[in-house]
Amino acid sequence: MSRIIPDPLRSAARSAIGAGLAYLETAVDANGIWPCEQHDRTGFSGTPSPPFLAASGVLALEVCNDPQVEEIVARSRSFILSHIESPGLWRWPPFGFDLDSTAVCTLALGAHRHAWLFLGRNVGPILSCRDGNGRFLTWTSPLGPFGMPNDADPVVNANIVAWLGDRAETRAAQRWIEAVVTGKQEAGSSIWYDWPTDIYYCVSRAASVAAPAFQGLLPTLPRRILNAELDDTLRVAQALSSLLRLRGFEHAGFLRRCAERLIDMQYASGGWPACEFTRAPKGVCTYWSAALTTACCIEALTRLTRP
Repeated sequence: MSRIIPDPLRSAARSAIGAGLAYLETAVDANGIWPCEQHDRTGFSGTPSPPFLAASGVLALEVCNDPQVEEIVARSRSFILSHIESPGLWRWPPFGFDLDSTAVCTLALGAHRHAWLFLGRNVGPILSCRDGNGRFLTWTSPLGPFGMPNDADPVVNANIVAWLGDRAETRAAQRWIEAVVTGKQEAGSSIWYDWPTDIYYCVSRAASVAAPAFQGLLPTLPRRILNAELDDTLRVAQALSSLLRLRGFEHAGFLRRCAERLIDMQYASGGWPACEFTRAPKGVCTYWSAALTTACCIEALTRLTRP
């Protein structure tokens, strides 16, 4: 990395990481709950505490090697573990079991932290939730909680592939996501996420932790990331982390610009702005978290400044 990161930028990024960790130390409470805001079409409407959010934060912070991070991650994992239900499933309270929460929470814990996960008890229920095309559905029940038919989402499918790995049962989901990205069909393809970078971020993670999953997308993804509209702080962080996961080091100018934007966007408190990280169908309500944005910015800058 030393070839593409000037020393002043590296120093500024490391300072930003330190300030961000100090912010997270107080933002994530003693029980491991990550703060979240729910907004409907008229404005603020609640403060849910989904284990999915804590798990997403843990996955972002796993790249960091810092005692502060270890403590935040430990209490976050305790919170996630307290919400596991037989046979290794999670829900976004008060809704029923969903495969996105289940996949992300399982990834954040690791199989060795609970017998159900170690024995793969949740694999069967996950595999049973596929449509006629082999794509994974979001909910374990036939009808989603918002009165819409249960349907497949590319981000949810990428997260499931990250947990289940490259196997016969996930190949159809992989091919579908590859077709969405190579065909430039990202816009409108996701029910629960609104930005193409949400897809790129989760696919690049799956390609990293579940190789050889998504190998057919590796030549295409960097180009799609470079051309993405980075509308807010979280999307800049996602783009930076995704490109670095894909080892796109030759795009030094893009990497530097993303890092500079993130540093400029940081608040004096050490945190970064709350951004939407998921939503209900058709934007009925959206979910925002400054803590998750901060964790993702820390992840991106850490990936950039590693030796």
